[in-house]
Amino acid sequence: MDIRRNSASSEQLQQIAGASFLDNLLTALQALNGRGDRLLLDEALFRLGRVLRYVREEESRVTLGDECSFLEHYLELERLRFGIRFSYRILVAEDLRATTVGRLQLASAVLPLLERRLEKMTRPQILVIDCCRDIARVRFAYKGRLRLVASIPLSSFLSRPPPSPCAR
Repeated sequence: MDIRRNSASSEQLQQIAGASFLDNLLTALQALNGRGDRLLLDEALFRLGRVLRYVREEESRVTLGDECSFLEHYLELERLRFGIRFSYRILVAEDLRATTVGRLQLASAVLPLLERRLEKMTRPQILVIDCCRDIARVRFAYKGRLRLVASIPLSSFLSRPPPSPCAR
């Protein structure tokens, strides 16, 4: 049963993150091992474990804080792949962190956008995910400008109406 569940979680992660994510990540881990960078390799393996455990868990509802923590672990693994060419910020209104959402719902909306952007990346990119009141904005910054890529209505997967104002 664990083998089937692990296989299903791997498939789910590939659907969300893109088929090449795990292959590229394993190549990056192999390079770290070859360079003898044990500290960074340990951190990457820890984050990969967190990502896989989160995908594999059976609870269908989690807090927005947990969902953002998953995204942070995932995005740190992407930073490992792309180095200084990629960075990110996740901004969440404090009163929204305890709000429950569907597991991988925000990630399912954000990660495909990220993968498409990273595949075409020719210059450094900064991803900004900003969750407030009723919307999650996904923006990329380059040349000093933030460009909106997507606005995801949080109300469609929050368990209660969000209370915090959104700075526009």
